[in-house]
Amino acid sequence: DMRAMGSDLSDSTLSDLAQLFATFLGPIALAIRDQVLRESVAHADETSLPTHDGRRYLWALLAGRQVTFHVGGRGSNELRMFLGLPLKDPTPDEAQRAQQYVGGPAFRFANVMADGYSLYNTVLKEAGIARMNCWAHGLRDLKPFAEEPVIGPIAKAIGKLYAVEEQANPIVE
Repeated sequence: DMRAMGSDLSDSTLSDLAQLFATFLGPIALAIRDQVLRESVAHADETSLPTHDGRRYLWALLAGRQVTFHVGGRGSNELRMFLGLPLKDPTPDEAQRAQQYVGGPAFRFANVMADGYSLYNTVLKEAGIARMNCWAHGLRDLKPFAEEPVIGPIAKAIGKLYAVEEQANPIVE
């Protein structure tokens, strides 16, 4: 964006400025994360985040009226770190990165809604958190079987729920 505005700053200078800005906003991001971890129900998801130093993952956690993010790998300790859970046999890098969250609140989640990534089952079960299935992913998984007598009505009922949601929350352009 700086270059689009005519800046001739070097990549290293822009990178340093971005790091300073992230450091400046760090306490705000941690305060938002603390609010999220105090809720009883959360929605979690992760998506790949291609970077110049290798593939990373962007984790998102929505609870209450706040959302918090975490960038890291896709392993079980990343999810534990993100949720404020104790790490299991952390690598030195994981232990060091987890330090950013030390002193924050422990999670209070009773339920977490997530997609079908099996890691959620393992980590959430260990922590005594109930995992709720995501309807969107469930519907997608049912569509290939929509003509079967038992599954067809279930898929149609879920579709009707989404239709009601779209009517209740129209996109305003």
